[in-house]
Amino acid sequence: RDKSKCAQLIDGVMINNFDELWEHRFQQLVAYKEAKGDCCVPQFYPANTSLGIWVDAQRVRQRNGKLSQERIDRLNTVGFTWSVKKKNETSPGECNDKNQKMQSDDDSLKS
Repeated sequence: RDKSKCAQLIDGVMINNFDELWEHRFQQLVAYKEAKGDCCVPQFYPANTSLGIWVDAQRVRQRNGKLSQERIDRLNTVGFTWSVKKKNETSPGECNDKNQKMQSDDDSLKS
């Protein structure tokens, strides 16, 4: 069966394929950045665990050469942070592992 054509209800939105799911998560990332000021979504973000996992997956896919240039460019337009460093090694534009730990719940970003 072709998973790319299976409709699913995700976060209360009907998603028909993986491109729509990617766009849905991208829009959640934009909302996160508007609320928090950066794209350093913790991997285990309590307000939206799916977004945190998705952000981490984009980093892994890019590192492994499996993320399209179009998606890399889109993520770059919102200031996506590609690297995560140890908290004492962070440079501007990087997330640190402290940011990747659980943060307080933010009801405005719940899906």
